[in-house]
Amino acid sequence: MADLCSIDDVRKWLSVKGNDDDELLTNLIGRASAFIRSYTGRELDAGSYSEKRDGHGGRRLVFREYPVTAVSVVKIDNTAIPASVNQSPGYVFDQLSLTLIGYRFSEGLSNVELQYTAGYAANALPPDLVQACIELVSLRYRGKSHIGKSSDALATGMQTNYIVDDLMPEIKMALDQHRRLIPV
Repeated sequence: MADLCSIDDVRKWLSVKGNDDDELLTNLIGRASAFIRSYTGRELDAGSYSEKRDGHGGRRLVFREYPVTAVSVVKIDNTAIPASVNQSPGYVFDQLSLTLIGYRFSEGLSNVELQYTAGYAANALPPDLVQACIELVSLRYRGKSHIGKSSDALATGMQTNYIVDDLMPEIKMALDQHRRLIPV
């Protein structure tokens, strides 16, 4: 699994000069990337995916991973369904779903088999996901100096307040847009 942002992007965002904290930043990037995958319920990386699904009697299924770029296998009750050409019986797909023409997903348990390619190339991640990863890493990096504190009193009588939420609203909003569309 590839990291969702680069150390250079994080350094620029934080205005960190030099590479004294590169090991820490690299670890934080890996953890933030894993958190984002877990939170969204998606793999995100471009790759081959295989699913066994329950048939429901309808004509459309939403893929677990997306965006889908290719479909190689569609089987219902072990019968291969061909790709549709010019609206002929078979299947068509878009980035999110597969639609049958002249067929139905017959009702049954794990009777639908799908194999497809989906996800984002490392250099083609949605910018809001990359930015959410950068900001999550930055939040954890800056927060290391005040773990367990919500504020600090300064000698001048002023007070510094810290964000103590697990996830800032703008990061949560960006990640929510990329959450899995269907339950596992």
